[in-house]
Amino acid sequence: MTPTLPDTPTPTPELLYLLAADPKEFGEAVAEMQPADLADALRQLPAEAAARVVAALPAEVAGVVFDEPELLYHRADILAKLGDRDGAALIDAMSADQQADLFRELKPSEQRRLLKAVSADTQSTLVLLLKYPSDSAGGIMTTEFVSVPADWTVAQTLAHVREVGDVKETVYALYVVDPKTRELAHVISLRELILAEPESLVIDLGYDRPPL
Repeated sequence: MTPTLPDTPTPTPELLYLLAADPKEFGEAVAEMQPADLADALRQLPAEAAARVVAALPAEVAGVVFDEPELLYHRADILAKLGDRDGAALIDAMSADQQADLFRELKPSEQRRLLKAVSADTQSTLVLLLKYPSDSAGGIMTTEFVSVPADWTVAQTLAHVREVGDVKETVYALYVVDPKTRELAHVISLRELILAEPESLVIDLGYDRPPL
């Protein structure tokens, strides 16, 4: 007797087409799949069908899937089939450097269309990052970091990191800014912050580092 494998979700186009028949079952199946498997499944679909699947995913999930290498040469075609609202939600959910990388793959007409649809914060970030060549320091930098006023205490700063850390790409270094001018005044490490007394001011932590 041929042994059977336990039932497990398979990343096939047929599985994703559950969207048309039973959206609830589709959601349950997709929730059990890894981003790389979802990306591979999308790659096997025609761009228009893949776009319908992407539109049904939570934006944060779609953002992760779109950054998988399996979609590197396909995501621009999928994105072109998404409506303005769905495309903008997906882009807004990605990190800044991922957004810039994706925009560089788009045709100028698609760039203009989606730049009008994304949030104001995403617009300003993309306008900044797209000024630089993709292989330059400016082209690969991120604008997603944690900055805090110099008059904040360690306790205030730790609470802020807990609140925003999961959506910031860089949390290992924290940038201390003048509360009036917003100019960079100091840089501290996350380790220095964790080891400090709660009532200490962040401007007094660590040692002097020249702001870069």
